[in-house]
Amino acid sequence: MTKLIFLGQAPRLFEAPVTVNVPGEETPQHFTATFRDMPRKALQALMDGEDPDATVAAKVLANWDGIVDADKNAVEYSPENLERLLDRPYIAFAVADTYYQVMLGQVPGREAGNSSRLPAPGGGATRKK
Repeated sequence: MTKLIFLGQAPRLFEAPVTVNVPGEETPQHFTATFRDMPRKALQALMDGEDPDATVAAKVLANWDGIVDADKNAVEYSPENLERLLDRPYIAFAVADTYYQVMLGQVPGREAGNSSRLPAPGGGATRKK
């Protein structure tokens, strides 16, 4: 039996697919995000700020795969590129929303009720609408 270790554990990283609904585009865009697991109280403090989606997304997004520029060249993760990416509200929302879904034990893109779910890596994060 695997034991859950949580006290004194370094923040865990995990991947999840992110779907971005781009305004004016019929087809959603997708990329894979690497997220940091955050404690509930730290996450709640971020959510209480002025721009919670962008603030949370900036803290939990640790890396990505599948972000490209206009010429279809891969865009590497960096603080500058993260800031540019999250300057688009629909991307910040998609990143934050995906993170919240995974924290609640849901797998983005999978139908509700499917028994193949990711374990919730953190506490029960809730989100203001």
